[in-house]
Amino acid sequence: MDLEVAEEDRTTGLGLVRYALEHFAGALTTHAVLEGDWRAGVPSAAPVYSLSGQAIELGLKAFLREQGESPIALKGKLGHNLIKALDAAEGAGFSHTASRSQFEL
Repeated sequence: MDLEVAEEDRTTGLGLVRYALEHFAGALTTHAVLEGDWRAGVPSAAPVYSLSGQAIELGLKAFLREQGESPIALKGKLGHNLIKALDAAEGAGFSHTASRSQFEL
């Protein structure tokens, strides 16, 4: 009896959204905990940024998965590149209110 579930069936948009929300909640919780913990005047923002980036990535990939993108394509074409994920999502009809110039360094 083969109990293995194909990745196409296992990786759903809803599941990816759930993971995105969990990562975002983790970012908010981490920020709240670290907010008052200043070590030598420098806050530890890296975990918050990391969790926030993962939440954004998972949210964009959830949108793309719901638009019919395969899990293999999400991994292969996009990897962990947020710019590629945003470009692909916008190409599939995703819209947002922030302008990219707001985020340019």
